[in-house]
Amino acid sequence: MQSKDEIEITMAPLEMIPALWPKIAFHFSRGCRGAALPVEMEMERLIAGLDELWLIVEGVTIIGVFVTTLCRDEEKRFVGVSNLSGEGVKRWAALLSDRVLEYARANGCAYVHFYGKPGWRHLIPHALAVGERDGHTLFERAA
Repeated sequence: MQSKDEIEITMAPLEMIPALWPKIAFHFSRGCRGAALPVEMEMERLIAGLDELWLIVEGVTIIGVFVTTLCRDEEKRFVGVSNLSGEGVKRWAALLSDRVLEYARANGCAYVHFYGKPGWRHLIPHALAVGERDGHTLFERAA
């Protein structure tokens, strides 16, 4: 059982997304988008099972969200992370990085790509800054 102050990162069940949406939609307007989809389109992709919604939970409170997409470049599969938003990122950035890495490995992916604020370089262990877009840094971490 999760203690009151413990932070947990978990994928939201597909059938729960419509009920969760009113509680988390505000995160999508302030998150580091990466993939610049309109909020309504992202919700459609989540409900269709094309993207996965993840929750960052402390106790019973959702303190953050992000979205993953299984992708393929010319040679390898990877996990793309977008819409990362939440409170107290310093407390859970390393946990998020590790949890997404586990997910990437379980899905046969070679690496993880995610966008974040440039100052997050020191918060995400083992990730390299490999580019920039719209004022956000593209980080990459090998799986």
